[in-house]
Amino acid sequence: MLSVLFGAGFVAAVFSRAFNLPIIPFLVLSGLISSVFVDFEPSEMLLVGILFLIFYIGLRTDLQGFRKISADSMNIAMAQIIIVGSIGFLIAELIGLQTVESLYIGLAAAIGSTLAGTDLFDQKMRMDLHHGKISTGTNLVQDIMAVVLITAIASQTMGEAYINTLMTVALLVGALVIRYFASPVIQVYLKTVELQALFVISVFSLSASIGYYTGISMVASCFAGGLAFSKGLRTDEFLDSVEYIKDFFAVITFVGIGALVSIQDVTSIYLAAAILALVMVLRPLIIFFTALLDNKSSLTAFKISLNLSEVSEFVLAAVLLAFLENSISNTVFESVVIAMAVSMIIVGLASHRKYYLFEKITGPVRKLRRIRSTPSKKLDLKNHIILAGFGGIGANIAEELQETGHDFVVIDYKKSNIEEAEINHYERLFADLTDYKTWENANYKQAKIIVVTTTNSLVLEKIKELKHQAIVLVESKQDLIRLEEHDHIQAVSKDQIIDNSLKELLQDLLFD
Repeated sequence: MLSVLFGAGFVAAVFSRAFNLPIIPFLVLSGLISSVFVDFEPSEMLLVGILFLIFYIGLRTDLQGFRKISADSMNIAMAQIIIVGSIGFLIAELIGLQTVESLYIGLAAAIGSTLAGTDLFDQKMRMDLHHGKISTGTNLVQDIMAVVLITAIASQTMGEAYINTLMTVALLVGALVIRYFASPVIQVYLKTVELQALFVISVFSLSASIGYYTGISMVASCFAGGLAFSKGLRTDEFLDSVEYIKDFFAVITFVGIGALVSIQDVTSIYLAAAILALVMVLRPLIIFFTALLDNKSSLTAFKISLNLSEVSEFVLAAVLLAFLENSISNTVFESVVIAMAVSMIIVGLASHRKYYLFEKITGPVRKLRRIRSTPSKKLDLKNHIILAGFGGIGANIAEELQETGHDFVVIDYKKSNIEEAEINHYERLFADLTDYKTWENANYKQAKIIVVTTTNSLVLEKIKELKHQAIVLVESKQDLIRLEEHDHIQAVSKDQIIDNSLKELLQDLLFD
């Protein structure tokens, strides 16, 4: 079985690289094709693979970064879990499933994948950008809630559920105590790759054993084990030392998901379709509109919803454990596996065309917001500077422009940024940078120059179309090369802004 899994994984990697597409959909597809020739059964090897990936998720948890976006992440996570999870539970109850099975279905509908939605294989994904940070933060909230709920659902009685839930919470608190006080000290003494890898495997084994011999779910204990050692000077080295182990189990997991897809009962098809409708339609809508209510741009909201539109590996591990223990029916297990495989294939491939999908799907919403946010009158400015984007660097540039006495206008689609510009009494537009009307209102034809601090591809395409003198701050050499062919655009690395005197650089670029 392993030879077939890894052979299929190799073929998937070749196709992924050849077409420059995400690898996870191809891994799942390769497993699906392999199942035609080889019979696969749910196994403890697959369970170990998923549990190690959950341990890995805990190990790479960044609580420091979470603090900055905790409110946004909490809002999105709670909205989707309460609304989508409740509907999934009710649908399962109406079908006639047992309460425990209905709870697992609700959980499958509510919780998104942490690994597929972030950067498990794709190093080109920018999870450090605003939408990536919120997605990662939302995943963290979901994961913590998932491990607590999974332990409660897996318990035999209400009394056991209460005790086991308290034990799980205590385990998570204990993991945080170890993380802050013991982990940095222990990591100092693990200086070689061999020691680090052996230590990580030992902690994983101990974590799984705690779950196996107690009422706490192994899903919860493995996550807590990783979380306990996710802080310290050598955490990044830890992650590097187990990179190949992670890839080994990731191939087993994602190819295995495809290989386990089978249809022995027509009810599993209907149930999988219901889960998919909740995961890929209702959940993205809930996330999208929650993000809009939190004053995120339509594009940011869309990217967040796309990142969170797959079935979680936490739920798959819980369902597989329950199936191996004969706690749930084959129908429920099949439906979750089908829903997870389909969602990972479709969403994984769709993420490669996210900007195209954004234009097609969110057009009506964006038009409504433009009507609400775009001023009806053109600004009476000439020979001014247009500052597109008012993030950290944009705010610094605005401060320098004000000190040098130049007329300028700030354009941004994030309400909090515009409010900050208002506090500083800057001329400003709360509008969509991809809308030509926005640029007309900013009187771009009479502007001295446009300074662009965002690297959004749709905004850059609009700058190209305007054919007006512009400076674009870019983050990579690829962006520099891509913009070189446009004579009216001068690309400048953001590192140059950071590493050199901002004032001197602005004088060279703007004021000669």
